[in-house]
Amino acid sequence: MKFLSDILAPPITRGLHIDDPKTTEYRKKIIKNNPLLLKIYEEWYGYLLSSIPNTNGKILEIGSGGGFLKEFASKSNNQSIICSDVFPVYELEIVTKAEALPFEDNCLKAIVMTNVFHHISNSIGFFEEATRTVMPGGVVAMIEPWLTPLSKFFYTFFHHEPLETNVNDYKFTSRGPLSSANLALPWMLFHRDKEKFCLKFPMWEIEKIKPIMPICYLISGGLSIRNLLPGCTYKTIRRIESTSNVLLKYGAMFSEICMVKKF
Repeated sequence: MKFLSDILAPPITRGLHIDDPKTTEYRKKIIKNNPLLLKIYEEWYGYLLSSIPNTNGKILEIGSGGGFLKEFASKSNNQSIICSDVFPVYELEIVTKAEALPFEDNCLKAIVMTNVFHHISNSIGFFEEATRTVMPGGVVAMIEPWLTPLSKFFYTFFHHEPLETNVNDYKFTSRGPLSSANLALPWMLFHRDKEKFCLKFPMWEIEKIKPIMPICYLISGGLSIRNLLPGCTYKTIRRIESTSNVLLKYGAMFSEICMVKKF
């Protein structure tokens, strides 16, 4: 399996450890050189930006190093994004952990992230910081892996990140910024244990959970496998999977998630 993964891996990151900052920096090039994956990220970024309230306040992106949200936002709606990550990479403003944000109380109108939350080893600690730093009416919005029968099969047997569903603790030991993860964490916290989360954080309202993309991301190859189809197939694939309730129910790989701070 490792031999096959090495063959199919993008040449630019082949041989690099996943926790090497260069891997994160090169991922932006992988996305932009894969037309289908680029369109997926542009859709994800469009969702994140549309979730941000039209009020004064700062916008923080967590885990910015491998993406281009700030560049996308500057072209689409002139929103100013503060880019952060856990290690220094190109074009970051802040190096910080999600559980210890260097911001004053109630100064952020949004915290956004793409495939980052399931890497946060202390998710409760993050939400305590989000509660402190996000103003009332502000949001936490994210794109995250989601569990369905198809995604559970894929994430269990064909993905390098751990999937732990039979745990009741939302913490895990951090061995590295990207190698440490629990793909099930968003599903556990916002679906399986939703009532428990809402009791602990009554100031947060889960406004949206929308499972998406049972096909498109897999076909794109993601960040780990070279592209399989051209970008011109994107609209057709998205139309098929967006209109099939069966595909979404049993096969969605990701979810759009948004929480609003009520008070």
